Amino acid sequence: MFYTLENKKDNKLKYAITGHTNGIGKAFSELPEVKDNFIGFSKSTGYNIKDVEDRRKIIRESLDCDVFINNAYTLYYQTDLLYELHKKWKDSNKVIINMGSNTTDGMKDFPHTYTAHKASLETASLQLSNTKDICRVALLKFGYVGTERILKFMKPKHYIPVEEAAKIIYQTVEWANKYNVRTMTILPREQ
Repeated sequence: MFYTLENKKDNKLKYAITGHTNGIGKAFSELPEVKDNFIGFSKSTGYNIKDVEDRRKIIRESLDCDVFINNAYTLYYQTDLLYELHKKWKDSNKVIINMGSNTTDGMKDFPHTYTAHKASLETASLQLSNTKDICRVALLKFGYVGTERILKFMKPKHYIPVEEAAKIIYQTVEWANKYNVRTMTILPREQ
């Protein structure tokens, strides 16, 4: 059976997003299609995905949402949140979008724990996207995105503007509503 997202009241989807006060999460929550229909969870608003009780609270408060954007990176806890959320949502007509990284696409010649953490999320996301559950799970892997932090510390020559990354996430939600989107890698184009 094929499921599509529908909110019966006004045909608008309700979104939940972690890490909504900075970077990609902030840009996503400010999209006109999203800004009046989301709940956000971040450390600055009292939600830390490291804390098991905070993760439970996030999941409880997201139960009436149609889409969950698993955006906040905190070690392996982003993966823990995915598994815990999916356990509650697996039989529901909902979409989970996980924010991965293209850092997992190649071996590093030095210890790189960020890559290991994102590889964990990628493996979990791909595993859950391959189930017969009603809830759809997708993974977006970006190259450099022009967040304040990346521009300050990494100073990449080419990057995806944060507003564009937010639009890509929104488009991915639409695609996941129609298709089985398991993983996509989006890289900046050299000028």
